Amino acid sequence: MGIVSKKDHFSSLVSGEPMTLEEKWAEADKHLIFSRCGKCKHYHQDSNLITCEAFPEGIPDEIFFNEFIHDKPYPGDNGIMFKEKSKI
Repeated sequence: MGIVSKKDHFSSLVSGEPMTLEEKWAEADKHLIFSRCGKCKHYHQDSNLITCEAFPEGIPDEIFFNEFIHDKPYPGDNGIMFKEKSKI
């Protein structure tokens, strides 16, 4: 097999046929995870680690990857849960 460009590889992910730009974005969206943590007022953006007020030693993967929505208590969160940042 020869060298396959990123474009050719990505285009063939679904059907082997070239995809439109909208189809490419739709396919990419299936593989992206955006954590809610970045929208929380307790999130520490200036840290080298992924931390917050509830988890100063590191946010559990289950919460960071949205497998557990942290609007209810989670073991070790010290009663601090998700609260959306003000939009100001």
